[in-house]
Amino acid sequence: MNDLFAAIVAKFATTPMLASYSIYPYHAPQDAILPYCTYMEVLNEPIETFTDTSENPLIQISVWDSSPSPLAVVAIAKSIKAAFDWQRLFIADHIHISTARQAERLVEDPDGGWHYSIDYRIEYT
Repeated sequence: MNDLFAAIVAKFATTPMLASYSIYPYHAPQDAILPYCTYMEVLNEPIETFTDTSENPLIQISVWDSSPSPLAVVAIAKSIKAAFDWQRLFIADHIHISTARQAERLVEDPDGGWHYSIDYRIEYT
């Protein structure tokens, strides 16, 4: 999983529209500057055939902001989708098969601001 997480962070760092945003595993530190992104594994269902086994985790990438308007998180989410939807990830010592968007949600945070989450099914061997 660490190799996959490293690939996600590298994709952010090498995508001009995303490189200026911080991305953290699971949750951001309290002093993180908004807007920022987080990522986490939601579920992992390995795929096993008679000859092969591949990993098939569901990864959630989230955008967080405290603005009264959702426009910033929506714009950042659009950039994430452009960078990840059906795009190749370079996962060390693995063969990437697919990155398929499964769901996305925009939610107003009860503490103020917005949360936009995007779920990806990422398959690799």
